[in-house]
Amino acid sequence: MRFYMVDRITELKKGVSVKGLKNVSVAEEFFHDTSPNGPVFPAPLLIETLAQLGVWFMAASSEFEKRAVLLSLGEVNFHRPVRPGDRLLLEDWIETQTDEAAVISGRVMVGDEVVMEMKECMCAIVPTGNLEDKAHTRMMFEWLTWLNSAAGN
Repeated sequence: MRFYMVDRITELKKGVSVKGLKNVSVAEEFFHDTSPNGPVFPAPLLIETLAQLGVWFMAASSEFEKRAVLLSLGEVNFHRPVRPGDRLLLEDWIETQTDEAAVISGRVMVGDEVVMEMKECMCAIVPTGNLEDKAHTRMMFEWLTWLNSAAGN
């Protein structure tokens, strides 16, 4: 099973930054085991969500010829729990990049409130090769950005 955590890509500046959205629903499978204080979005999946946004960012920036592979996390700070009904505003940006690696930072916000920050995560940049079907990846990207295209963004 694959978890596609990014619901929409709202802005892409190739090689610079990317923004996206994740709508958190109580119907998601990972809410079956809840805490005594009600359902909470698992912290590791917040990291996964930003990492997936970074993979889309690198793929689209390279015309789907390359992708990012997370090597290490820098500093990660969680500021408050994420709960069903929250709309996550996602943002990743490049700190530095070479042909083989990139350092990416990002944040997750709900409204104007930062709920999680990732600083200086190291990614390898590898050829897509046999990792993915490029046509399928391009189609998924088009689905993630179709509303922007329809609106002329």
